[in-house]
Amino acid sequence: MPTVSVFTTVFASLAKSEAEVLGLKDFRLVTVRHPMETMSQEEISRAANGIVGEVVRGLVGDRGVGGRSITGVRPEKEEFGS
Repeated sequence: MPTVSVFTTVFASLAKSEAEVLGLKDFRLVTVRHPMETMSQEEISRAANGIVGEVVRGLVGDRGVGGRSITGVRPEKEEFGS
């Protein structure tokens, strides 16, 4: 069953490392801005809306993602690593 994990950018590297160690070849990861606790309700809604497409693609789209990170749309003017 396909799954997509959502992590903040700070934890994405750790999540990918853990997935590799556990042999999760089809690990799909979408990142959102960190830290979320300082975000307003509007910013959280915008961030969630911005990753919906990536989550859907990870669940029903290309099954060949194979452990590489997929990243969602970020709030404008901000660049986040994955």
